[in-house]
Amino acid sequence: NDRPIRIVYHPSELFYVFKQPEKMMAVYPMNFKDNSDVVIATSFFQELVEVGSQKEMGKAPQCTWSPIPPPQLRGEPVQDLTTNSGFVSFDITSRHLKGKRLDKTVWSLLNFYAYVKYHIKCSRGYIQRRMTKRMASLVKLLDNTYLEEEIDQTEKERCKYVKELMKVQKGKLMMKQRCKAMTRRMKISKFRIKIKGCGRFRFNQRWISLPKFSSKPSNKSYTKLE
Repeated sequence: NDRPIRIVYHPSELFYVFKQPEKMMAVYPMNFKDNSDVVIATSFFQELVEVGSQKEMGKAPQCTWSPIPPPQLRGEPVQDLTTNSGFVSFDITSRHLKGKRLDKTVWSLLNFYAYVKYHIKCSRGYIQRRMTKRMASLVKLLDNTYLEEEIDQTEKERCKYVKELMKVQKGKLMMKQRCKAMTRRMKISKFRIKIKGCGRFRFNQRWISLPKFSSKPSNKSYTKLE
């Protein structure tokens, strides 16, 4: 019977297994509720396919990813084939089922959904940490820029205040100097004023007698002239 076998290991986590010549194929329809999980998972699947195609990974099951279901799943329920992250397929050969490898292969196939969810969670946490760190560095840069602008503004205001103060002090000093110069000129001009003829009175005071007046009544009698 070449019809695919539908395996439901957990609710809403099913996969199909069908037989092909010389190998078996396991197909996982991938669905995620969160859009960010869809983006991360799609990138993870593409990276998984690229790594699996390397020569060093030649012994591992070959991994393929496709946005559409493989032709072997035709006729399966539509709800099982409706996905938002495509289909992941693994080719299982007889080499992967020999001896102790059988248990490991079966365990890996049954827990592939958990493996994908684990890596999505780790990737989301890593992205959030990077975003938080980046935001913190940007905030720090903006804070430093604001502080530098504030310091520059403070320095400019301080320099402006000092210049204005120096202008005021200079104006006061010039006014004081002008007042002193004017006072000195007035003193010089005052001493230079001389009245001609006053020099004789200064030296001949003994020949000049001035009348003395008194407020007390005099006892002398005066004769009235007619």
